[in-house]
Amino acid sequence: MQFLGASDTAGYCVDGTTEDGPIQNGPFGWKNEDCANGYVSDLAKAFQADLEVIAIAGIGLTQNANSAQTWQMGKLTLPDFYNRTL
Repeated sequence: MQFLGASDTAGYCVDGTTEDGPIQNGPFGWKNEDCANGYVSDLAKAFQADLEVIAIAGIGLTQNANSAQTWQMGKLTLPDFYNRTL
């Protein structure tokens, strides 16, 4: 199974704890990013399928997070990056 996505697909904050607080799980949540423990891994296991994840937290399929401030994530969306992975 192949998954393309952004934060949820990349497992953003999945390894964090409730004790981390909003600062650790907000701006610094990428430190706890883990595709292997996110929903995509659970779905692939349920189907006994191989897993391929192409995801970047904050980079969206059609629009990036904070798109009004392009200096944060840039203008390229995931489809732009996907072409570079082949």
